[in-house]
Amino acid sequence: FQLILEHEVVCEVIILSSLQPMDIAPVVESVERTGRLLAVEEGVPIAGIVTEIVSKVVSQAWTSLKVAPRCIGSLLVSIPAAPNLEKTVLPQVQDVIDAIRGLNGRWE
Repeated sequence: FQLILEHEVVCEVIILSSLQPMDIAPVVESVERTGRLLAVEEGVPIAGIVTEIVSKVVSQAWTSLKVAPRCIGSLLVSIPAAPNLEKTVLPQVQDVIDAIRGLNGRWE
């Protein structure tokens, strides 16, 4: 709701129920409606599930994309055991908000 209230942005959130087999159709349909894709995971965004999602979407809905798809994930370091340090490594709500605003061309 923070995106709607503070930034006037409405998003579609799709949570994949399984990764294998991956039902990419809802994601492709969303990209066809919105023209945008932000894939988020807690793992590293290199050679992970987010890159697989982007690859599948680009191969099926390239012409629907209005901007380049984005992936966000954890930093390329080991995840600390301490909760306060873990927050510095894993993607946080503000990271997602900033990425969505960037997809919409709303940099402040």
